[in-house]
Amino acid sequence: MAPVPPHLRLSPLHSSGPWLIAAVFVLAAFLRFHHLGSAPPGLFSDEAINGVNAMEAIQNGHFQVFYPDNNGREGLFINIQAVFLKIFDLFRASSPFDVEPWMLRVPSALFGTFTVIGLFFLTRTLTGSEFTAGAAAFFVATSFWHINFSRIGFRAISAVFWFTWALYLLFWGFLNLAPEPRGKAYGVLAAAGLVYGVGFHSYIAYRVTPLLILLVLGWLGKRFIQLNQTKLWLQGAALFLSTAILTAAPLALYFLHHPDAFFARVNQTSVLSSADRGHRLWSNIGSTALMLNVAGDQLARHNVPGRPEVFLPVGILLLLGLGLGLKRAIQRSPDAWPFMLCLVWLMVAAAPAVFSNEGVPHAMRSILMIPPCFILAALGADRVRRWLIPRFSQRTLTIAGAAVALLLAVEAYWTYFHVFALDPRTETAFEANLADLGREIAEAPLTAPKYIVFANAKLDQRGCPPDFYSVLLLCGGFSPRERENRNIHIVVNGEEAQRVEHLPGAYVWIL
Repeated sequence: MAPVPPHLRLSPLHSSGPWLIAAVFVLAAFLRFHHLGSAPPGLFSDEAINGVNAMEAIQNGHFQVFYPDNNGREGLFINIQAVFLKIFDLFRASSPFDVEPWMLRVPSALFGTFTVIGLFFLTRTLTGSEFTAGAAAFFVATSFWHINFSRIGFRAISAVFWFTWALYLLFWGFLNLAPEPRGKAYGVLAAAGLVYGVGFHSYIAYRVTPLLILLVLGWLGKRFIQLNQTKLWLQGAALFLSTAILTAAPLALYFLHHPDAFFARVNQTSVLSSADRGHRLWSNIGSTALMLNVAGDQLARHNVPGRPEVFLPVGILLLLGLGLGLKRAIQRSPDAWPFMLCLVWLMVAAAPAVFSNEGVPHAMRSILMIPPCFILAALGADRVRRWLIPRFSQRTLTIAGAAVALLLAVEAYWTYFHVFALDPRTETAFEANLADLGREIAEAPLTAPKYIVFANAKLDQRGCPPDFYSVLLLCGGFSPRERENRNIHIVVNGEEAQRVEHLPGAYVWIL
């Protein structure tokens, strides 16, 4: 059999590898779970409606592939939240069960933490360098951009997890298939397809990923053709794609029967619907590119308003990695592949934000840019390391490296827990006042009548005002059955509001 080319060869982990992975994992977990009950403060309405859907799924046993509320959301993340809420319910200290924001955010923290490990293995597979892999994982572990979305009950963070692990398993499967086409390799490729297909159930931005997958399969096909193993590549690609299609099929069938659900959110936010779409498109491209190192997302829920998405020292390394990638691409260097993959990945992942007509730069819609950003920064760091090695002693480099690592870890902690979490703008963005009100209502005596007055509010099919689900979820009044059990009443009529204010023994809150 022909030898495997360097780009498809991977050596075993060094003795220090497991310790490196463990250290980065612990740091990532700490920054994502620490004070999850209080940071971020409050509970944003989008998180709350996820919680309402999750509680309803628990109560009626109907776990949906797509939840149409709130402009429509893929169902997987909400269903996972429901599973965690059910687990927490088993250990409840109160009756009835009270939902807290951190319960809805635990799945996000888990997805974020394990994405860091997946990025280590993906980067190591792409580059063959344990240093580069460790640097990429560490940069993501300490990235405010990634930490923040790992601590919010949004489904977006799960898309990064699924795609990172899918790419790693895809490469790993072909790594095993090239030298020894056995059951293990086919099993890994089937798992890669499964993980990739599951990702379509995560977040709308994931829909751009087939472009990158086709590029990866094409590159792998070229390498296998050079090895005279075209049939093996076709078998591996077919197994991966068929498994992915089968896994994504339930959502595809839903959209087939509900085409409006597929296009609704896209049409709402598409820049193509704007009168000045040409100008807006170029403006969005510039804003999305500049958000990495110059001016980031302005929304206080996504970012410290205006702060670059990448911390300055890492941002400089990112620019170095981009420069190296462009240079090697122009020179057609044989080791240009990891750089080119990341460059294309960046452009593809930026598309959901670039084609949006609101809130650009948008840290969440461009969330799939996170892995390639930090792989490129790690490649830049590896270039700096190689330049420093002949000029300084190993002891000096070790001390300097430890100092830089400490700086990044401390900066991540300080920026999130002391700058972002304590910022009044963050409290407002996460509707902390409404969350506090919901808890206050929940603490009132269960048997006492409780009236929540929403002046001139419109009620939805649950008999709730949609903009106040953070209150209703946290007080337990999100459904007619729960309101009856907890003696909670919603009032929108002015005369009724005046009447209940004077009821003896009643608790009344007016919004």
